Amino acid sequence: MKKFSADIVGQWQLTRVVYQHKENGVVAEQAVDNSPEGNTVIFNADGTGVYDERMTWTLSGDQLVITDDYGTDRLKVESLSADELELSGADHYEEPDIVFDDLYRDTYRRVSAIA
Repeated sequence: MKKFSADIVGQWQLTRVVYQHKENGVVAEQAVDNSPEGNTVIFNADGTGVYDERMTWTLSGDQLVITDDYGTDRLKVESLSADELELSGADHYEEPDIVFDDLYRDTYRRVSAIA
C-alpha cells in the first residue's frame, strides 16, 4: 500500500466535479462541472490546512480524513500524482420516506508543492 501523506502536502485547485444524487436508490440528478470556480485546498505538512476554513487532516493509505468546525469528512484518494489529486466521497441521509445518497468525485491540480 502506497503512503500518500508527504505527496499530498501543498496547495491544490479544484478543476473538475462529478456529482450524482440518488433518492431511494434512483438517480435523481447528476452533473459534471469541468470549470468549478475558486475552490482551493491547502494541506500543510503538520496535518493542518485550509478548505473554506481551517482544518486538520490525516491520511492513512488512501483514506483521507478532514476535520473542521462542521464535523469530519472521510474521503478516498482515488489517484495522486505530482500534478493531480482525485478524491471521492459520499454523503448519506434519511427522512421518513426517502433515503438520499450523494456521490462525488473531485479532481484538483497542484498549484504549489510547498505549504
